[in-house]
Amino acid sequence: YGDHRDLHLSLRRQRQMCIRDRVYNLIGICYVNQQNPKEAVPYFRTALRLNKQYSEAKANLGSALLMMGKVDDAILQLEESLKENPKNAIGWNSLGNALSQNTQLKQAQTAFEQAINLAPKYLNAINSLGVLLNNMDEARSLCRTMRKRQQKGLVRTTSDGVRVWRIK
Repeated sequence: YGDHRDLHLSLRRQRQMCIRDRVYNLIGICYVNQQNPKEAVPYFRTALRLNKQYSEAKANLGSALLMMGKVDDAILQLEESLKENPKNAIGWNSLGNALSQNTQLKQAQTAFEQAINLAPKYLNAINSLGVLLNNMDEARSLCRTMRKRQQKGLVRTTSDGVRVWRIK
């Protein structure tokens, strides 16, 4: 009976730990939903301290860090989360947002496409991909315009490498 009782207590503690990590994660989500990511981060970190393999808490931490403007840290958390749970469409969308803020546009496009492949009706990912592609097209168009103006002598480069548009 002694071994059985020890096993039972051990399983009960593990179950409590599983519940506790989810509770901390949910509290963090509440703060994120209230647009208060700074308050959310400690709860996500506590959930991860209790369960290092909790990919949802890693993704949520990444999203909170992104909201705080800590883009590089967010990318690391989101990538780690997606290694453990590559079928997380929300995580792929968050990674795409972080990568686009970090001007890694091709990688962001891939992340948004992955989110859409996993959840074809996921409107946030569809909209994010549309905005990204539109911005990429505008950037290409601006580069073409700049090249044309440069060829016509309407753009000059200063000694410190800054391009200046001449207005006629």
